[in-house]
Order: sequence, then structure tokens, then C-alpha cells
Amino acid sequence: MLALPEKSCWTVFDAAEVPDLLLIDNEYFASPSGPHPDAMAEFWDISTDAVRADDVTALAVKTGLPEEALRAEIEAFNAAVRGGATADPATGRLLEGLAEVGTTGFAALRMFPMAQKNFGGVRTDLDCRVLSADGGTIAGLYAAGEVAGMAGGSINGAAGLEGTMFGPCVYSGRVAGTAAARTARGS
Repeated sequence: MLALPEKSCWTVFDAAEVPDLLLIDNEYFASPSGPHPDAMAEFWDISTDAVRADDVTALAVKTGLPEEALRAEIEAFNAAVRGGATADPATGRLLEGLAEVGTTGFAALRMFPMAQKNFGGVRTDLDCRVLSADGGTIAGLYAAGEVAGMAGGSINGAAGLEGTMFGPCVYSGRVAGTAAARTARGS
């Protein structure tokens, strides 16, 4: 995606899929109890990254995609479904249970690359000291937060989900700061 001129791509949905789309930009458009229909209609009208179109020609205009390329992608997907392929040859997406893309009532969402979190980083011990490849500590090097695996790794265990990281990040920062201060004092 980063090699593309606009560093984005579009995901296309047909009329059968559009009713299942839930676009949440903020609580004005939808809340945990569901979408606000008038606000959702407004969202579709004002967004340049979420568009609706009656047919492929209009979809190409609204997305800026070449119409013939868009038609060819849709036909290739449909041919794979008709041919009984287990996966989309272009994306690897599993095709089981999917139907061919229709010819009217499209929606498209522009996707952008984004690094939100990686659940990776450096290994640390319970004092947030960074560990080398052989498991020894690296003198004077501490890490905290998500990059450090939350003070020795896995404070959240299997429950490390969106919205659960702030507390462990603050906690591991305190652990790392305390350990670094203790080392600086020589105690």
C-alpha cells in the first residue's frame, strides 16, 4: 500500500453488504448502542473516504480509481467465486460462503496504513531492565510501556486489549524509574 501514489487503497462493498457497514468516526455518528441514522446519512454525504455509488462508473468517479481496472478487479473476484476457488487469488481472502459482487448499490471505504500497536518490542525483567539476546541485563538500559511488554511482560496476560494498556504503561514507567533511580544511587 505504501508504494501506491496515494498511499491508500479502497475496499468495495456491494448492495448486499452495505446494510451491515457500521462506520464510527465519533459518538455523533454512532455510540455503543448503535448508529444514529441521520448522522450516518450525513457521514456518507460529507466523507471523501467513505463513498456510495449506484454503479461501477459512479464508484470509479467518486474514488478516483480507473473504471476499467475497477471492473476488472470485480470480475476477477466474481470469477474466483464462480470457479469455486477457496481463496481470492489477489488477496488471499477466504471465499467460503461469499457471493459474487453485484452490479449496483456500491459503497467503498478508503484504507490507510497505520501502526497502532505491535505487541512486540524488547524483553525486560521485572525491574524493566532491557534483556539481551542471551537473557542477561543490559547495564543502564530500561524500557517501559508497550515496547517493554509491561514490566516483565504480560501484566494484562491474555486480556491485553484496546483500552487496557494505559494503567500498565504508567505502572511499568514507575517500575523502570524506581529501578533506574535505585541503580543511580548505587543501592
